[in-house]
Amino acid sequence: MHQRQPVQPPRPAGVVRFYNFLAPGNSLRDDVLKGLGASPRFIPMRWSFNEHGIRVHRIMADMPAWYQTRDESALVRAHLDELAQLIGATPELIEIGPAASPASLLLIDRIEPSVHVQVDSDPVALTGASKSLAGVNPWLNFCGILADPAQSLVLPEFVGMPILRKVVWLPASALTRFTRDELYGVLGSVRRMIGRTGNALVSVDLKKDRKKLDAAYNDADGIVSLFNVNLLQRINDELQCDFQPSRFAYRAAYDEVRNRVEMVLESRFAQFVRIGDARFDFAVGEPLVTGMASLYTSDEFITLARDAGLVLEKVWNDERMHLGLYWMKAA
Repeated sequence: MHQRQPVQPPRPAGVVRFYNFLAPGNSLRDDVLKGLGASPRFIPMRWSFNEHGIRVHRIMADMPAWYQTRDESALVRAHLDELAQLIGATPELIEIGPAASPASLLLIDRIEPSVHVQVDSDPVALTGASKSLAGVNPWLNFCGILADPAQSLVLPEFVGMPILRKVVWLPASALTRFTRDELYGVLGSVRRMIGRTGNALVSVDLKKDRKKLDAAYNDADGIVSLFNVNLLQRINDELQCDFQPSRFAYRAAYDEVRNRVEMVLESRFAQFVRIGDARFDFAVGEPLVTGMASLYTSDEFITLARDAGLVLEKVWNDERMHLGLYWMKAA
């Protein structure tokens, strides 16, 4: 006779909390007004992850040419047992940027953190992260921190939780959207978050063949274009602006001086847009920068991290050297 296996009781639902540590002057309106008044004009990519933007980004992840999400997930999956051993039991997992990527879900499912802390400057992205993660892992304790990850940040203490180590997870989708100077600030903040006994796991999009980048960011189906155009639609919806997305043309190109892909929407006509009483005039062909992807060599990233107070303990790369996973500790 077969013995009956004991039935495991259902796990209690996790607790969800949100904290706002964002300084004044960092709202969508503030950033859009500042960016449209700059030269060249820009809108920070951090505002791309509203509900529709998240859906489009997930479609991007399935594109054959979009290597970043696929290669990052494969790299994490290949080393998941070793990562779980390094991280240890019941950690506090602190993620920077939009959540619920395939690699993030792999980590959370394997290590089962006592609490998952999400740090991002967009309240809509934080809410979306909590819904996505709760839908997959309803037992997960989630803490959303609305803050600029490049600024000094004191995280709340979670009394009564069996936290053995703090581990910061910085995925490539978040890292690439920072300039080099911004990333230096983020890594310094990570150093302060983990303290003397914690660790950081950082996914770095490495410099690669220009044709590979062009295929990814100027895809034939126009999905990346939709992701960037969605930023204009969000501004229209939330700020009562009057952008006409059809009057802009998307393009992306690698800037060898700044070592990054720049995604822009070029004005196809002489036109203007209004936000409240503010008017912004665009010339024909004038670019509006809507996104970027900063790339590094392994040595460049390790040097930058060391300057910010983090030292390398271990690195994993995929066979094609598209990405690297860096396990780091405080210097």
